[in-house]
Amino acid sequence: QLVSDRIGLQSRDIPDTRPVKCKEYPESHVQHQVSVVICYYNEALSTLMRTVSTIFKRTPPALLKEIIVVDDGSTDKEILPEVERLVAKFYLESKLHGLRSDEQQGLIRARMFGARYATGFPTISGGLFAVDRDFFFALGGYDERMEEWGGENLELSFRTWMCGGEMGISPCSRVGHVFRHRRPYGGGNNAALLNSVRVARVWLDEFIEHFYATRSFAKQLTPHGLTERVKLRETLKCKSFKWYLNKVYPELPIPGVRTSRIQYSRPDDHTVELARGKLSVAGLNICLRGDRKKGSPLVAVECTDKTPDLIWSFNNQGEIRFDKRMCLDGSVLPRVMKCDGGRGLQRWSFLKQKQVSGKIYNIAVGLCLSINQTGKTFDAVLKICDHPSVQTFKFSN
Repeated sequence: QLVSDRIGLQSRDIPDTRPVKCKEYPESHVQHQVSVVICYYNEALSTLMRTVSTIFKRTPPALLKEIIVVDDGSTDKEILPEVERLVAKFYLESKLHGLRSDEQQGLIRARMFGARYATGFPTISGGLFAVDRDFFFALGGYDERMEEWGGENLELSFRTWMCGGEMGISPCSRVGHVFRHRRPYGGGNNAALLNSVRVARVWLDEFIEHFYATRSFAKQLTPHGLTERVKLRETLKCKSFKWYLNKVYPELPIPGVRTSRIQYSRPDDHTVELARGKLSVAGLNICLRGDRKKGSPLVAVECTDKTPDLIWSFNNQGEIRFDKRMCLDGSVLPRVMKCDGGRGLQRWSFLKQKQVSGKIYNIAVGLCLSINQTGKTFDAVLKICDHPSVQTFKFSN
């Protein structure tokens, strides 16, 4: 927050990082006005205000119907009034609408709260996609039985394609994302996993077995309120997941069924190894063990001197590699996958507390690598970064 506050409240001039061809495209002739929905919880005023400022400065006034700022039950109740005051001072107060929830609902329900208030023809919800307002609600909006954050993007994507809609990528669009070192949501439950089970149970049909093959423990979870989502799918006359795989995503590899039509590769010319050795939990005789089989879950075992499967490396691309081509992947549960070079779920930050130890933070999901202990069994998981005793790792030769 200190860095953000030093930058100030106004938006900055930023370089145009779009492909060169984008400058040749004619200006959009879209005639509908847009509502922009921004949800926050205890956000720094400077970061929130720069977001609002950027929308005002970089959106043609004729297209901007309103900005809806949703305070999802922040403990600091002065943030929203201050945003409203600053907007009235520098911009058009009439285009900003502030909403506040009395209690924290979580990102998914907060988005729905803002979307229901929106009056513009399309609504931008969540900041990463635009959707026709009428279509969004006819499709059922977000699944409000989902908790906090995680899985809603896949659920809405499947539902859009399988129930008569389409999704497109705008190559000339750029969206900035500020990653926190800690997720703002409380609670120790694994909401993202439970949300993923909801998606799988409603939409994957017979292909749910592939989901359970990598998350067998998920079979024990039973989300509430699935009947109404299944009924929604029937009401919308949605197609099968097999149709989705064949028509929408035919290049997706399916174990035992088909291989990918696309070959991924990345040159390693600029990869510099920063650390190598056993990756152990500081203060415990527990090491992380890898597996050369793609999709294998990360395993925590007792450290031994003669086990080659305990050797990992960390490089300047943020990858934690096992063997040459396998990388630690920050899925719902951490697992070993082929290195994709995408710097998404496989990008980690080694947050040093001492010279050779620190927390290992996944930038994409906003969680830290952690160890759960049940009796004599240790499991590697992802958790909010607030447990130093089981989240401090070190590389040792």
